[in-house]
Amino acid sequence: MTKTAEGIRSKGRKAQGEETRRKLLLTGAKLFALQGFNGVSMRELVREADVNLATVSYHFGGKAGLYEAILDYIIERREELFPKDAIIQKKIAEANGDPHALSDVLGWFVDYYMHGILSEPATNLAVLIILRELANQSEFFPKLEKHFFDPSFRTLGSLLAAAMPGISQRERYVVGHAIIGMCLKFVDAHPVIRKQLGCEKYGPEEIDLIAQVLSTRIRLFVGLPEGNRQ
Repeated sequence: MTKTAEGIRSKGRKAQGEETRRKLLLTGAKLFALQGFNGVSMRELVREADVNLATVSYHFGGKAGLYEAILDYIIERREELFPKDAIIQKKIAEANGDPHALSDVLGWFVDYYMHGILSEPATNLAVLIILRELANQSEFFPKLEKHFFDPSFRTLGSLLAAAMPGISQRERYVVGHAIIGMCLKFVDAHPVIRKQLGCEKYGPEEIDLIAQVLSTRIRLFVGLPEGNRQ
């Protein structure tokens, strides 16, 4: 076999391996989102992915390795859900304590977050996995807490500290969790909500509506005016 032919075969094997890895990640994400880490068996995983046990072990070392790889992917995409802290800090500074300007920042934050968690099917799966981790923590929860939850709540906490300067930090924690809970419910209970909205799936119109309504109501919930004065 010539070097050229061997090189082509090598690239083909690499591409095939990458495709198998992607399939395992997607299949694993779907199953873990629906059943949680402990609810998914290796037998079910390999059947759904149409691979053998050795393939899972080769790419990820087993079920736990696959699950951790999925969590790593979720952590890497965190800023697709939450705005970067530097952007939030800049907007807070520009608002300079003005309630109307801070209301606009909070409204922007909620809109960014809702479009982030509702627009992509892969992100929907990520959110469901996160919700399952919150309900029934796996051995990997501390990693998710450190690299996903803590920085996310610090970002939201900074915004609430500027918007609600007269309340305690503990009360802001409660408000922050209430806001995130309101938003996540539109992923967790999406079949019921879609039925009530009269759509088979969330489209741009439905996502815009949800983001707009939540943005307005959350600003009022926090005690801010509806928006900037014209």
